[in-house]
Order: sequence, then C-alpha cells, then structure tokens
Amino acid sequence: MESTTNYGSLAAYKNWILAPPRKIPEQHAQGLYDHIEGLPEDLTGLVERARYHLNVGNTLLYNGDLVFQGRVHKVIIRSTVPTPYSEESFRETTQANARELKIWRLLRHPNILQFHGVCFHRSFNNTKGQLIPSLVLPYCENGSMNIFLTNHPRIPRLPLVRDVAKGLAYLHKYDIIHADIKPANILAQNSSSGVRAVIADFGSAKIEGELDGFGRSNTKTLRYVAPEFAHPASWIATKASDVCSFSFTALAMVSGKEPLADLGDIEATTAMAQGGRRPQRPDHPCSEMSRLLWALFEACWLAAPERRPGMDSVVAQLGVISTERTL
Repeated sequence: MESTTNYGSLAAYKNWILAPPRKIPEQHAQGLYDHIEGLPEDLTGLVERARYHLNVGNTLLYNGDLVFQGRVHKVIIRSTVPTPYSEESFRETTQANARELKIWRLLRHPNILQFHGVCFHRSFNNTKGQLIPSLVLPYCENGSMNIFLTNHPRIPRLPLVRDVAKGLAYLHKYDIIHADIKPANILAQNSSSGVRAVIADFGSAKIEGELDGFGRSNTKTLRYVAPEFAHPASWIATKASDVCSFSFTALAMVSGKEPLADLGDIEATTAMAQGGRRPQRPDHPCSEMSRLLWALFEACWLAAPERRPGMDSVVAQLGVISTERTL
C-alpha cells in the first residue's frame, strides 16, 4: 500500500494499517476468479464511477468499472463518510476505514469477498474537504444472501452455509474476528462452479489480542449477536461470539426465518441473554433441517462461550450432515 496518494485523515493510522499482524493470512488464489493478478492496491485513476447505487446510513455505494490492462471489471465502490459537522463521526469513520483496510487487504479466500484495493475522492458530504478512501470490491449481481435466497427458494441452502463456515474458519485461523456475521453481510457471488457465499463488511472486525486504540466495535444488528452482548457497553467480540452469530445466520439461511422472529431485534437479544430463550426447531420447518444440523446449531449458541465448538469443527460437521428431510 505504499503510495504517494494523500491519505488525508488516515495518515495517522497508516503505519498501523501497513504493519503486518502476528499471523499473516495465507492467500488462496486458486478458485478466486475475481482475483486480478498484478493489481495495485491504490486504484485512484483506474476506477470510473458509473452511477450511484445505494446509501445505507453513512455508507455510499456506487457501481463502477475498474479498467486494468485493457480489461473492464464491474465493481462496487464503497465509501464510509462522516456525518457533516461532527468531529466524533469524523473520528469514528476514520477508525472504521483504518480497521477495515488493515484487515481486508490481507485476505484472499474463495469465501471472503475479494478486496481489489482503494481509490480516493472528495465525498459530497465530507465538509473538511479531505480525500476519503473508498473500498473497491467485486460487483455481486445477486446481492446479499437474504435477498438471493428469497429470490431463489429452491436452491440448496447447506452448501452456502458451509461456504460461510469455511470463510469464518479461515478468519479465525489467523485470529481475525469478524464481529458482525449476519445474512446482510453474506453475499451470493457467481463463480465458475455456481453460486457461492462470501463474507463481506469488515468494518467491525478486529485482530484478536491486538489493541487498535479504537475501543469496542459495535455490531449493528442485535438479533444476530451472541447473547452475552445484550448491552452495547459490553460488546467485546470473540471467536466464540462469531460462532454464535454464525449459527443464527445459518438458521435464517436454511429456514428462511430469523431467530425469534416474533420479537424485535432488541427484545430478541434480551430474551436470549436474560431469559435464556433460544430458537425452537418447530418454528423453523424446512427440508434441510436434520437432527444433526439442529444439534450443531444448539451447540453453537450455548450460553457459555467456552463450550461452543470452533469453526474448524463446525466445517467438519457440516461436511457430514445429511440433507435428508427428517421433519
């Protein structure tokens, strides 16, 4: 990431971003059809914005074209911008950008959305006039997993669930905690072998045991957080909390129904944390819900984090679970 580009507000974090972690993730290029060999990380000048796509909170998405070595690649340009006139928002946005850059740029795995690089621009609502980093990512025409599965009700769910598990196991192998696993952060990506699930959005991620000086990461969707996170002040993400969030996400993917769907997000998390409530199998009837799969979910959302299985074990169990209808 060495570049003459003006990093603006990220300058204070540049050394931290570029410093290698204790465990450098293995980069699996095989099977990554969207990996572009030789692509520099600073893509300023190589990306053409085609049109505005979506605005979610303080995140702006654009469809664009990445032009490199005579080829055009469809991409999403994602900018996280501060709230105008808010010093706190500017600081938090810069920290989130720095955290995401440090972690995502190192990852290469078939079930992690490929990070192409960063381009810099002046956002329309960046009142300080500084260059804002934008992540350049592959365009996934199928969208998020919850949208994709709604549009394709007959597609088998378990292979996609196992994709998520393999991506999360890869992260945990290198002490990376995602901290925001939920269906909206799982994308359905076309590949040469069909559709696969890829994990995206590392704005809340952290490296286990590494102090980044940013305080706690806030997971945004309460329904999918582990029960120990009933109160925002106590959110300290761990691998075990990722495992629990995975089980809730996988349940929603397989059954098409959110955990404790009769309650709101805050009420659901409170019911699990304080009342010990958990999803019940009769509330999630579906053809792929076997006895073994339900037992795996129950192990993943145990109240005691230390009793939950690791993601390597989850991947192995998913590999042998029968998909026969047992309802």
